[in-house]
Amino acid sequence: MNADRPLVRIRNLSKSFGSKQVLYDINLDVGAREIISIVGPSGSGKSTLLRCINRLEEQELGEVWVGDDLMGFDVRENEARRLSPAALAVQRRHIGMVFQQFHLFRQMTVMQNMIEGPTRVLKMSRADAEQRAIRILEKVGLASRTGAFPSELSGGEQQRIAIGRSLAMSPSILLFDEPTSALDPERVGEVLDVIRDLAAERAAAIVIVTHELDFAREISNRIIFMDNGAIDRIVAPDALLNEPTDTRFGRFLGQMYANRRHLDLPKPATEPTEKKKKE
Repeated sequence: MNADRPLVRIRNLSKSFGSKQVLYDINLDVGAREIISIVGPSGSGKSTLLRCINRLEEQELGEVWVGDDLMGFDVRENEARRLSPAALAVQRRHIGMVFQQFHLFRQMTVMQNMIEGPTRVLKMSRADAEQRAIRILEKVGLASRTGAFPSELSGGEQQRIAIGRSLAMSPSILLFDEPTSALDPERVGEVLDVIRDLAAERAAAIVIVTHELDFAREISNRIIFMDNGAIDRIVAPDALLNEPTDTRFGRFLGQMYANRRHLDLPKPATEPTEKKKKE
């Protein structure tokens, strides 16, 4: 990879599902150690953009480059040849993806989940893959659960294993698709702590779709606001709370923080008595 180029280059990307266009002319660069958070209302195209980066979705127009790879194609002598599914799986080896719903292999133990990619795709020996897995499981705080099945883990533990499984492939970029949205509120913090530690290490570029605005402000180099399938605004984290309230982004932020304040309001301990209701 050319060290002077961004790790990810997205050029003129457009995507439709049937007659509905969901992404419009997206252009974005991601640096090799950059952390980007993508925020926006539901249906704005955030998750679809993430899935296009690793070719889980195929765009109609535009290009996605990760390092020297044009995703989905083998480029030789200025000619692009579409990759087979097997070749595409190899091309994705440097991209880690963490989904909302964990997507662990239910019939496999934690250790088996951790070593499946390194042994099959990276062709590591089982012993080396297990050593790497133990180091990563220690990092995510689950080294004692190697023999457990996903059904025996809490949601937060499953998501931490999913993050660990992505790390086992030594990715150059990690994609997180709303990694806390399927978790109980008490489990959100443990997953955010793991992502926070990864961000501090700067071992990989991170692109995270999230509704955790304060977390995005804390860890990100840039925050991208998407609306109606397009990138509406790109701001520095420090500028987030200074966004004018009359912009689309400002209205979105106001609604998000208003919703959070509403959810944090204490509930009355008891219902009003009949006497108080009459008064």
